Amino acid sequence: MYDTIALTQAGKPEIDFKLKNLDAWEDERSAGVVMKYKKNIPLNVKLGKHNGSLFIGYNNIIKALKVSAALPKLLYGSSLYEIQPEDGDKVKEAILNTTKDWIEVDLDKMKLFRLDNSVNLQMDEKTKKYIYALNNNTSDKIGHRIKGHFEGETLRFASNAQTDMFYDKIKEEEHLKGRQYDYEAYKFRGKNILRYEIQNKTDEAIKTVSRYGRNLYFKDLFTDEVISRTCKLRVDGWENILRSTKQKYVLDYSSITRDLETMRELKINRSTLSDFAWYLVMRAGILSIDDMQKILRGAGFSRQSIHNHTKRVKKLEGIKSKENYLIDELNEKIKRVA
Repeated sequence: MYDTIALTQAGKPEIDFKLKNLDAWEDERSAGVVMKYKKNIPLNVKLGKHNGSLFIGYNNIIKALKVSAALPKLLYGSSLYEIQPEDGDKVKEAILNTTKDWIEVDLDKMKLFRLDNSVNLQMDEKTKKYIYALNNNTSDKIGHRIKGHFEGETLRFASNAQTDMFYDKIKEEEHLKGRQYDYEAYKFRGKNILRYEIQNKTDEAIKTVSRYGRNLYFKDLFTDEVISRTCKLRVDGWENILRSTKQKYVLDYSSITRDLETMRELKINRSTLSDFAWYLVMRAGILSIDDMQKILRGAGFSRQSIHNHTKRVKKLEGIKSKENYLIDELNEKIKRVA
């Protein structure tokens, strides 16, 4: 449901909240003046290493306190476990207990400026298959979000305000990151855990009408209204991505044929011409053998060239059929947990 959250409150120490043991905080200075104080509190310390941390920061210039943490790591020791709707009191108690030596603040009055909305999905096959299937079948851009794919491990649609992403949760948690390590990951080895996550990365992103419609404060997190909206946002975000998998490029036989003929007149080498023909077939979203042969015959391709492209398209048809099955499974599981 929720993963990383970040909270802020404007104000001054000793008036709106208290900062404790400042001598033990890190600070950033300019011309001898403290600009920022910050404190990272390790979580789940084991064998000299830790899995995650809770961050506290105070900006002395804009006079604002910040607190952020990954809630599953704070409460359960790992993001492979999920925060539940009934965990509100436990989360609040865990934050207050972890920060009690460093700050004193009314948590309910702190505003959210980051809210990660996520779900871990146990899939039937290797997670990278679903990531490749989505990458192969989605547009390079959805709204203002630009697609990025990273070797079958991560697929994201990112903008400054929001990122929608899919990634291999086991692999991500098993990676050693500095001093952070998830010991719980080994309990999940052999399982295919695909993470679907929506990161709302600014308070403006959170309060926009298309998401939560207002500023959110910590006290709002576990209300029925916000929990219900959070679930719906996952489904809405997924359906937006799903719509992009159905978009096909407009097929214009005459323009494709003309481009191929122009390349022939320029005496482009045979290999490049063949690759360009295949590229156009792919861009047009054509899987029909008849359609493909119509384009290539119209451009004067030889019988052997058409035969070779036909074999490639038949192979692609098999791949697409498998990818459609994987996307259908993902669709069913995202909607089931919502």
